[in-house]
Amino acid sequence: MDWSPDQQAWLCFIKFELRYNEIERSRSIYERFVLCHPKASSFIRYAKFEMKNSQVSLARIVYERAIEMLKDVEEEAEMIFVAFAEFEKLCKEVERARFLYKYALDHIPKGRAEDLYKKFVAFEKQYGNKEGIDDAIVGRRKLQYEGEVRKNPLNYDSWFDYISLEETLGDKDRIREVYERAIANVPLAEEKRYWQRYIYLWIDYALFEEILAEDVERTRAVYRECLNLIPSLQILFCQDMVARCTV
Repeated sequence: MDWSPDQQAWLCFIKFELRYNEIERSRSIYERFVLCHPKASSFIRYAKFEMKNSQVSLARIVYERAIEMLKDVEEEAEMIFVAFAEFEKLCKEVERARFLYKYALDHIPKGRAEDLYKKFVAFEKQYGNKEGIDDAIVGRRKLQYEGEVRKNPLNYDSWFDYISLEETLGDKDRIREVYERAIANVPLAEEKRYWQRYIYLWIDYALFEEILAEDVERTRAVYRECLNLIPSLQILFCQDMVARCTV
């Protein structure tokens, strides 16, 4: 049976060595500690130990190792990225901190990045320009909408708000991606009241392709796919589509 000491045992051992000012011995124990308990909290303790001993470069190496080990571990990634960015901010390495925040926001699932966004917005308000602050605020709004549509994929009002935000940013591929995610959530009942908002998603999608993307073939494909999907009792909502679509 595999067994390893719990965290408290390691920390007691380290404190014992530190009472006798055995820095190298303590460092050696920390090395074993983070291998035994590869968690964000373990690496953060180790990095703070190095900082307390004025070893900034060694502390940075600890954080870099932690990122490499934990960046794909959803439960740990946010904590270690925030701690590393805060460390760089403390060292007055503003661009390093900004890079860490942005890298983390690109790689951590939005549902797990709420604290990260809050920290990034606060960071940009302190160190950034207007563009950086705006980007951070947009990121928080994206996080909000992601949370809403994840909680209730049939909340079409949230999908409309999310799409509207993406359209202001102008990334056509990203706009299409959100539209496709939205229309994938087909109403569960065939009653008119459930389908009305859903059908308007399709209409807006087609108008986006026609007017903003200026892609006639994609527009036609959106209309056709919609007409194939919608139950016959909903055709009355699609007169505008029929008028626009040349089959």
